[in-house]
Amino acid sequence: MMSDIFDQTYADFSAARRAQIMARIEAACARVGRDVSEVSPVAVSKTVGTGELLAAWRAGWRRFAENRPQELTRKLAFVGQTPEMAGAAFDLIGNLQKNKINQVVGKVGLIHSISSSPFRSRSAPSAMAPRAMSCSRSTSRARHPSRASRLTSCAPAWTTSWPVLASACAAS
Repeated sequence: MMSDIFDQTYADFSAARRAQIMARIEAACARVGRDVSEVSPVAVSKTVGTGELLAAWRAGWRRFAENRPQELTRKLAFVGQTPEMAGAAFDLIGNLQKNKINQVVGKVGLIHSISSSPFRSRSAPSAMAPRAMSCSRSTSRARHPSRASRLTSCAPAWTTSWPVLASACAAS
């Protein structure tokens, strides 16, 4: 259940869980010879309220992910009113609908999943301004039987207009 009230019990749980996750990340990096500083863990905040978001911040999380633009907007407003959380970053997970583009572009660092067809349209005028953004697109066999499951990523520092970026991410 979402709560906008800070709960110390949840904060303690969040800190313990983060420590477990970071230990697993460190072990995985050690196994493959990768520097742990190259990994950017993301706390999925899509089912928690602002109280839990603050608890996660205090536990050490700095990057969060939402799946609904409306909830992203609400949490960004909270972060803006909470000086302690200056520097918090958000990503978008889940499918982004065409009518929600303007609520997301310029507010997230990464769109983890993007469907290609809605973004080929030029119906979102403010989304066409040049911006630096990253996106990734996964395609599953279930939705596209002719394609293998895969992930396509755009360069993190790519600066381009949104329709071109979306088309590049959607390319097979």
